[in-house]
Amino acid sequence: MRTRPRGSLSGPFSVWIYRPDIAEPANQLTNCFRVSPTLDKRLIELIVLLMCRDATAKYAWSAHVNLAREASLRTCSMRAIAISSPRRVHPMPAKCEKRDAEGRRACLIPIRLA
Repeated sequence: MRTRPRGSLSGPFSVWIYRPDIAEPANQLTNCFRVSPTLDKRLIELIVLLMCRDATAKYAWSAHVNLAREASLRTCSMRAIAISSPRRVHPMPAKCEKRDAEGRRACLIPIRLA
């Protein structure tokens, strides 16, 4: 836990203090994605959002949706994940096919995990 980027435990990681036997190995695994990732940040955030959707983890979803946006994950992709059922993929909603004034896809579905 000494290698946490912020130097403190926050969010779901604060419970690790009660299980030191898993805290360090779990922290090392997390750092593989945070400190020296071999995957593109956009792919990492896509994986995280897919796992959040599968587990219906609303707290983690809300923490990562902005990180995914910063990593240039498409809004329509995030909305499609958000409205899908766990372990079942739905086609892209028709509302995502609209275009904004600049010709970009404009999604009308809120990015909120159901």
